[in-house]
Amino acid sequence: MYSSFKKILVSVAIVLGLISLSSSIVLLFSAAAGETSEKMITYEKHRMKWRDISKLISTMGYGDVLDGYMERQYQIAILRNADGTSIHVINRPAKKAIIINKDGSYHRLILPSYYTFLDNGGNIIAWSGKEENIATSVDATGKYFIANTAKRAGAIFAVANPDVPLAAVPIIAPDNVVLSLKGNKLYVFGHYKRNLRAPLKGFIYEVQNDRLKFIEEFIVPREHEAESPYYIEDISPDQSEMTLIDVHDMPSISKRYRFDLKTKKINYLGRVWNDKYLYLQCDVIQKVKEKLERKD
Repeated sequence: MYSSFKKILVSVAIVLGLISLSSSIVLLFSAAAGETSEKMITYEKHRMKWRDISKLISTMGYGDVLDGYMERQYQIAILRNADGTSIHVINRPAKKAIIINKDGSYHRLILPSYYTFLDNGGNIIAWSGKEENIATSVDATGKYFIANTAKRAGAIFAVANPDVPLAAVPIIAPDNVVLSLKGNKLYVFGHYKRNLRAPLKGFIYEVQNDRLKFIEEFIVPREHEAESPYYIEDISPDQSEMTLIDVHDMPSISKRYRFDLKTKKINYLGRVWNDKYLYLQCDVIQKVKEKLERKD
């Protein structure tokens, strides 16, 4: 089904800082990765509530995709594709996913492994096995990944040429890394202390054909270090900003922040009420609701 696979030994960390992985894996890459749109597009932050998403998926007839949600909700990822036209709801323990598109279409995927990565078109391009102790994360376009090659550093590779490292990233905790390709800039974020509670460190690389040129390194601050995770929720494809979640244990409520990638300033946006913000071209959930209503 998938052509030209290349085997890479890896141990995958969940995308966008949701969970880290303790076991080791083998990751297989397909040669065909998704392409992003080159036309000018405007993105907006769209808020999605869990209850609305779960109700919609049940209406679609795919309620099984959310099996076990109440027991392991932090193992169910809600992500977008690279160009903000689709939402990917991935239930890793159940090895199931549903792809929801802005044209109102949707389909379910049966995943080959707990950690499975999709390209921009919602196609499976990478999945895990259990072999060597090398950690990795894949950007949303499916073009770049990072692997742990040293105790305090990771290496960036192109999926099209996975044997040649393009750059080394001095991140102390490379098992929880986020990559984002924005135009000709590749952003890499990770923790520079040995836990998920510390501020993040960011790196910017310029893509130059088959090379990566280092541009900048900076800190993404946290209000205060706490005994709970601090992770990136989403990174805007077209604007110099991203949202972060500062997790607080009950009875406190987690907080959402906006970080400006140009000014390096961080602003408080509000509390997290069992919801998710993604940078999308439109309200994808509403588009599917309207299509289902027309069928009725």
